[in-house]
Amino acid sequence: GVMTAVVVPKVTGFLSAQNIGLPFLTVALIKFSNFVQEFWFIIITTPPSIWAIFKILERFPKLHVKIDYVKLKMPIFGPIITKIESAKFCQFFSMTFKSGLGVLECLDSSSVTLKNKAIKSGIAFVRQQVSDGQSLSGSISATKFFPNLVVRMFKVGEESGNMESSLRNIKYFYDKEINDSIERIVSLIQPTITIVMGG
Repeated sequence: GVMTAVVVPKVTGFLSAQNIGLPFLTVALIKFSNFVQEFWFIIITTPPSIWAIFKILERFPKLHVKIDYVKLKMPIFGPIITKIESAKFCQFFSMTFKSGLGVLECLDSSSVTLKNKAIKSGIAFVRQQVSDGQSLSGSISATKFFPNLVVRMFKVGEESGNMESSLRNIKYFYDKEINDSIERIVSLIQPTITIVMGG
């Protein structure tokens, strides 16, 4: 902000006085500096405005589901969100199932822990399918929200009768994968900033 609003304008005056041809990048920097000086209020108000718009849109349930669905499709972050939600779902389903609750009650309790509305709508679909007599693993697979590992472990749990052990393995596996993914993203931040600033 200081560079573009204070330093660059001073240098611009000096360069203009020299009456020389300027490289493209220098011209671009000067134009960007002029834009910042003229429209600084837009730059400051845009991020909170976007945040406020998203908060307003979240008040409309169907739209909120679509927004959360888009989040799941984002590169890099989408798979991490899916794994986090899958790990939470499996953990709470395992806990409630171990306590003696029925499958439908386990689905209801586990759904409450999820933040992503799209996946929550998928759990509602699973509940309906199971109550209609469909298999749990088949219904989960039909939502297309959960990774194949989750579907396979639910199927193993159904066939073996050891649902708690199968789902606990998913949580341990995804906890490690999530941590590794986040560490990779964090490790990329510094070189990315360096490249951008260098450019």
